[in-house]
Amino acid sequence: MKVNIIESPFKPATKNEVCSHLQPILKVLEEHGNQRDAVNNIINDRSDGNIMLVEKDIDFELVGDIFEVPSYIILQESRGIMCSKCWCAIEKKNKDRIFQTGTKVIF
Repeated sequence: MKVNIIESPFKPATKNEVCSHLQPILKVLEEHGNQRDAVNNIINDRSDGNIMLVEKDIDFELVGDIFEVPSYIILQESRGIMCSKCWCAIEKKNKDRIFQTGTKVIF
């Protein structure tokens, strides 16, 4: 039986955490060996919302196997995992990615 992601009201990401809809997915990714980017925490991108970077490729098959992914969570292998309710995302760290932010992103 797959895990349901609870549809809660809008709760934005904090400086160190993704939104409540993506937290269970991030937890599973970490339990299976992925790691958060410890330097940048949440990046507040003016065009794409709040982004949590992870060090390794995102295992989309794992996410699909464990979770009943609701329609507002978008799994996009070319980009990452995005919550369209909260404008929050999990993406693999990529030095070529350009962010629209007022702060420097360190790679």
